[in-house]
Amino acid sequence: MTSEPNTGPALDIETIAYHEAGHAVAAFRLRRRFSYVTIEPDPGGNYVGKVERPDDALRELILDGACPKITPGEIERLDRDIMVELAGFVAEIYYTTGEEKYNAAGADYEKALHLALPVVLHQMRENDDSDEIDLREVAEWHVYDLGGKTIPIITRESWPLVEALASALLEQRTIRYMRAREIMKTADG
Repeated sequence: MTSEPNTGPALDIETIAYHEAGHAVAAFRLRRRFSYVTIEPDPGGNYVGKVERPDDALRELILDGACPKITPGEIERLDRDIMVELAGFVAEIYYTTGEEKYNAAGADYEKALHLALPVVLHQMRENDDSDEIDLREVAEWHVYDLGGKTIPIITRESWPLVEALASALLEQRTIRYMRAREIMKTADG
């Protein structure tokens, strides 16, 4: 969600808008604040769209490769962050009726997987289940489970919000949080 690498063939700006709107709407629904959402590409080619998040030391620490001990409250927060990471792909697939065009899902999935590692490690410590368990495999199942919970948030509950925000992104290209929130609240009725 923080950034999508510029990979794959020519990119469809509408698909990018829906992908990024998916991240932003999930963040809004799951109470994970962001600074802005954009479909402006990074001049350095690092991303073609992004939802910029305020500094989050724990999240950045984990995405940099650390696996710190976490509290139950941090588990809930990380699970919501994982769902936000997965929401861009969900919106993209729903919009394109199953055809992945943007090709950023791999980067989003890897971020979600990194965020899941301390969560499942905590759960394994709590249950004393650390013997001969593949941590990455357990994290993949955790991400898969949260992916299933992300789908209805985007497709059933919030599709009008995704459409409204994607449309606004196509016109404005970058939207700050308060304006995005206003767009989503209006679309929510």
